[in-house]
Amino acid sequence: MTRIPVALAALAAALSLATGCASAKAAKAREAYLEEQLLPLVYQKPIEEIWLEVVKLLSEKGYPLVGEDAVLAGQTENWFTNFLSPGSETRTGTTERASGTGFLPNILPSAKGKSKGEETWRYLKTGLSKDLRMYRVDAAVAEGGGWRVAFTAFRASETDHQYFISDTAKPDWQMALELASRVDPTAAARILAAMP
Repeated sequence: MTRIPVALAALAAALSLATGCASAKAAKAREAYLEEQLLPLVYQKPIEEIWLEVVKLLSEKGYPLVGEDAVLAGQTENWFTNFLSPGSETRTGTTERASGTGFLPNILPSAKGKSKGEETWRYLKTGLSKDLRMYRVDAAVAEGGGWRVAFTAFRASETDHQYFISDTAKPDWQMALELASRVDPTAAARILAAMP
């Protein structure tokens, strides 16, 4: 009689492990699919409209914003919280200037054919959320016009919240999909309909 419960326990453990592996494989397939679909996505709207949605999305998800971004999102903004925050308000410029940040060239291609001095890039960094995460969001003009937007998530050090573990920096395709649903609902619906 004792063999049956032991065998059942072993079978239950094997099924649990198999289910966990299948779940992990499905999550990886979903991430790969979202990257494939969202990386080349170009928004054909003015950057001001797109960026307003970026700021609102981050605020709704509980990420503290800094400076004018905080004001735009209706968050409390003052010099003291700005001073303590690892975040930064929206900065703009050209993709040539952005290439020194180490993010943009890896995530978004440079814009070519734009007038010298014309805005081709912008970014912001959020403050820390309650779970010690923050985002950097970059936008760059795509070749042929329009804008590409990339969300990069970071996790702070558990011991010193001023330091971020660079190994934790990774694109967040779920946030990119949520932005797409706000800025280009048709593209987002197409992506969701074919998601594995």
